[in-house]
Amino acid sequence: MQWWWWIILGVVFLAAELFLPGSFVAFFFGIAAICMGVITGIGVINSLWIQWLIFSAVAIITLLFLRKPLQQRLKLLNNSNNTVNSFAGEIALVIEDIPVNGIGRIELRGSSWSARSKANDRIVVGTTCQVESIDGLTVWVKTE
Repeated sequence: MQWWWWIILGVVFLAAELFLPGSFVAFFFGIAAICMGVITGIGVINSLWIQWLIFSAVAIITLLFLRKPLQQRLKLLNNSNNTVNSFAGEIALVIEDIPVNGIGRIELRGSSWSARSKANDRIVVGTTCQVESIDGLTVWVKTE
């Protein structure tokens, strides 16, 4: 295959990456195709089956070994340290009584949240409490 076909194929793969949300797979095939275009262009490899073999090997090897580290570096993977989990330990204001084994309301970072008490005690309006954890849209709190 001519060197410029490899370059075109690489550009197509890289462009496809822009339209494939979150996959981060076509990128490696695009890079492998562009590398094959350069190698073929300088005349190192002329056999078509060897070109395809090297293209496939480079694409798969880079995909297997570089995808996850690049995703982490570019912060494309879901980390457990997201902003919701960072609420633990913060102080919130009770804006609606939290009854024993019931649900009340708190204000945390300027937003109103449903809240439950970790301890089996009633928390009254106007007191402050500490965020223990978040379960879905419910904040588990304890008195300070």
